[in-house]
Amino acid sequence: MAEERGQHPEVLSEMPAPFSVLDYVQLASMTGHSVRIYLGKYGQPHAGVLTMHSGKLWSASDGEGNGEEAFKRMVFKAFQRFNGGVRCVALTGSAGPRNITTDSTRLLLEAACSLDEARQNGGPQAEVIEMPSIKKRPSLELLLDQGLDALLSRDYAKALDAFSKAKDINPEHPQVTTNLKRLAELGYTQKGGRDD
Repeated sequence: MAEERGQHPEVLSEMPAPFSVLDYVQLASMTGHSVRIYLGKYGQPHAGVLTMHSGKLWSASDGEGNGEEAFKRMVFKAFQRFNGGVRCVALTGSAGPRNITTDSTRLLLEAACSLDEARQNGGPQAEVIEMPSIKKRPSLELLLDQGLDALLSRDYAKALDAFSKAKDINPEHPQVTTNLKRLAELGYTQKGGRDD
């Protein structure tokens, strides 16, 4: 979460946040944090601003108005094919005037009911966002297990590969250094497999 600088950013210029408006509201409510949540298309003026003060829903405004209705519109936009993003920043200054007094849990429940009704009437469906695939890097523990399994089955090339990758993660790990030393004694080195 970024720290707020100035009053309101006129343009959202960062990459999309990992959470939705609803996620940030729930997180701030549970933790008692004060945050300002911006909804908007990147590179353009924000479409809505939501303020949480000490974990309480404090205010909301968008291009169509303020208060609870603005909050509901922001939640509704989060479920539409809104080609924008969310930015959440820590609130360091004044929260400003309060225009929402209803509990956030109740408003979220009302918004969810409205969304369900809209969906039943052919309204917006939850958007499925395709995330670019990220090649997951094996953990040190997994590589150690793979290396030991390969050693037990006498697949030394596979063991060398696993322990070499483990060394990239933690070059000083005693199990890694010991097994690489043993493999080298058997003629298997990191330079090119088996030394004959």
